[in-house]
Amino acid sequence: MNATATIRASITSTSGLSLHTGRLSQLKEWPNFTSVELERAWKADSDAVSIKPGSYIDLDTGQSQKSQLRRMFTTFPYRDSAWLVAVGYVLGAILFVINSFFGLLPLIAPSLTFETEGTIGLQTTLITGLIFFLVAGFLDVKSAPNANRDAVKVAQDKQQLHQPAVLGSRDWAKVPKPGKYSELLAKNVSFQAALVQLTGTIFLALAAVTGFPGVTDAEGPYYATFVYGPTFVGGLLFWVANAMLLLGTEQDKWWRPKPTSVGWHAALQSTGGGFLFMMIGVFLLAGMTLAAAWVTMIGSSMFMIGCILGWYVSMAVC
Repeated sequence: MNATATIRASITSTSGLSLHTGRLSQLKEWPNFTSVELERAWKADSDAVSIKPGSYIDLDTGQSQKSQLRRMFTTFPYRDSAWLVAVGYVLGAILFVINSFFGLLPLIAPSLTFETEGTIGLQTTLITGLIFFLVAGFLDVKSAPNANRDAVKVAQDKQQLHQPAVLGSRDWAKVPKPGKYSELLAKNVSFQAALVQLTGTIFLALAAVTGFPGVTDAEGPYYATFVYGPTFVGGLLFWVANAMLLLGTEQDKWWRPKPTSVGWHAALQSTGGGFLFMMIGVFLLAGMTLAAAWVTMIGSSMFMIGCILGWYVSMAVC
């Protein structure tokens, strides 16, 4: 899930511009470049979120799959919101997998547990993972209006190089123009999905807080309502959000799979993970603790794979 990267890719994928091949910090050091101001999509009558093929500027990503994989571990554009969102989700998902391991271990191998596993290990990984998800989700929603404000630099050989609008740059708008969010909400599936997933994360965070030891009586009549209920709703929203992304943006037709696309596999894994997150709530409400622990492990692992693949995809536009 990365609305900022998806919107940016929708602008760049139909044209002939080379995405920058160096780190953002190196752009100012490249010789023989002239800064060229593009007419911003936010000033135009039609916004980039509803762009038609060939209507913006010719781009050529110029990024091989090997290059994208290498840049995941060698390029760290920490001021690019699309990269921050991708990495934030990856870190949060890794913590969820660790958390699910702590939750499953006492049920299948009690002898391997340690004293502070439930009080520290389980709670710390859950809360920290949710913090990463909340920050990434809020940043994604906040950054989406800036996804079409990228600049272009032109080298002496007339090659056009893409430079994302990064946090703190003059291209970055702290306050989007009036109506920008409502336009994204009405027209852009990626933004809609990001908002739905953020809402789901808030529900999961609510479940984590109410389920924290000492906050709600685990034997009380309202424990299932305030802990398992938000878990189910949060998982349902995760499932819906990633299904929207899978069917609405990663496939040319909602009914036609696209297995040759890494982005499609990322969305598919995340959708499967979201469905299993929902099933956690179902199994907990039914009193099936072991089944809930297993789907937590499998769902978290699927979501982590989806996030890592999404990180790989985002490196094409970061």
